[in-house]
Amino acid sequence: MIRRPPRSTHCISSAASDVYKRQVVREMVKAMKIDTIENKNGQDAINIVESSFKPEFTKEIAIIFMDLSMPIMNGIDATIEIRKLEKKYKRSIEIPIVAITG
Repeated sequence: MIRRPPRSTHCISSAASDVYKRQVVREMVKAMKIDTIENKNGQDAINIVESSFKPEFTKEIAIIFMDLSMPIMNGIDATIEIRKLEKKYKRSIEIPIVAITG
């Protein structure tokens, strides 16, 4: 019988307009059995982060991989807004945000 590690209560968010970049992040974490939330632009990333601060959201975002160049809102502006949300919701720990580009 093969034992698998229990499902994590954490997830990873990837924000990139490019399908390939989202796929790279998905493949990187696949073996770790961690759910990935994919966003196509910075505004979507902000929305999912704000949702994650509410009690009904069952996962905690452990890290965000953020493309710098996206439509609607770029990664830098989205990061600034996410930091504002963390203060608004009185989060004691900032979500690590890793810039991706290419």
